[in-house]
Amino acid sequence: TRYLWDNLEIASIESHPYDHLSQAEQQGVGALGLDAEIWDCYVNHYYGYYWDELEDAGVAKYYSALGWTKASWEEGGAEPAIEDLYWNELSETEKENAINLCYFEYSWNWIGLDDW
Repeated sequence: TRYLWDNLEIASIESHPYDHLSQAEQQGVGALGLDAEIWDCYVNHYYGYYWDELEDAGVAKYYSALGWTKASWEEGGAEPAIEDLYWNELSETEKENAINLCYFEYSWNWIGLDDW
């Protein structure tokens, strides 16, 4: 539906890393011009990864800098306080770490595509 299309991280498919998508889903994602790297970073933001996979992908350091730990990531503990901040409340260093995880102001603030 339009609601799922226009709003970030609402569709359940967005919570899965590319490698966990079915072949048909991967083909659909490919038809949109997205590959595994783009999907996992810009759409999924690596949320479907285990911490060890974040380390292998070289992005655990950015999540660590934003307050995440292996325990909070994998065990469903409390999210870091930064998750409640808007983009304009982030320091420049926090913004740089978020950018390395393929966030930018609109995606960090969960602004729907129809408002871009």
